[in-house]
Amino acid sequence: MDRTVKQVTVKPHKTKRAIGRPSDPSHVVGREALINAACELLKTMPPNEVSGVKIARLCGADPSLIRYYFQDRLGLLIATAEKLTTEFNPDLAVHAAGESSQDRFRARMGTLLDLDAKNPFFHRLMLEELLESDQKPAHDLLENLAKRGVAAYRNIFDRGIEHGELVNVNIEMLFVVIVGICQSFDSAHRLYELAAGKNIERQTFLDQYKQFLGDLLINGAAKRSAE
Repeated sequence: MDRTVKQVTVKPHKTKRAIGRPSDPSHVVGREALINAACELLKTMPPNEVSGVKIARLCGADPSLIRYYFQDRLGLLIATAEKLTTEFNPDLAVHAAGESSQDRFRARMGTLLDLDAKNPFFHRLMLEELLESDQKPAHDLLENLAKRGVAAYRNIFDRGIEHGELVNVNIEMLFVVIVGICQSFDSAHRLYELAAGKNIERQTFLDQYKQFLGDLLINGAAKRSAE
């Protein structure tokens, strides 16, 4: 009787990897690198053109990492918005210590304009991607930012009214008007050049834009002596 034992090759057990994690470790980059790549792309293109593939390509990552770290593209854009707002919060805090309420108001609006000048699609990210989303994290982030913005302007105006510098205004309306002003900075720059019939350096226009808008809004909200 043939007692030859047939050898069986047992394949090694493969541990199931986490969803979205790339199998090739050479392509693994950190969560922060993906956020930074999204920030860079948003300086040159609108948020609807910022795809997961473009983000991954910029930092040399496997596109599946977006799903691994953020679940989806929207999750990455929410994290990107959080990073951008966190970066300019210290500037807002510094300007909040201005001597007069009018100075504080000008400084806050100027800081927001600086943010949009540096990140031209920041408010479009907020309004086109996050505001239009039905996802709770996007809603919570926007609600938090809106409440903080309104609270900051209310604090400035309450102090201004107390010291006879400012009059009472609709703070929520003021908040949305300033968001709209900041969002349109780049368009305003190009339109101004057409209207004035001359080119103007971007930083020069930014400085003049801040001064003009500050004068315009402060004159509308300034406390006037009774005639």
